[in-house]
Amino acid sequence: MPAADLTYLAQLVSAKTGLSETEAQMRVSEVFDQARQNADTARKAAAHSLYWTFLGLLIGAFCASFAATIGGKQRDRMAAATI
Repeated sequence: MPAADLTYLAQLVSAKTGLSETEAQMRVSEVFDQARQNADTARKAAAHSLYWTFLGLLIGAFCASFAATIGGKQRDRMAAATI
């Protein structure tokens, strides 16, 4: 975040809470760092869930292909029913 934005937020926090300017800057920095850590944690969790989703879909596609191959071979071996 740009320094000007941090300064502006610190001024707002100082005005609303009655904290000194330096305490407000520390508070804004702590909250911003915590928000960044939470966003990184959420990003990592989303990435891992997408990896597992991809793996599940890949296994499902393989199983469907394998089952179709076996089913096609069984269909080809059966004699046609005559009426």
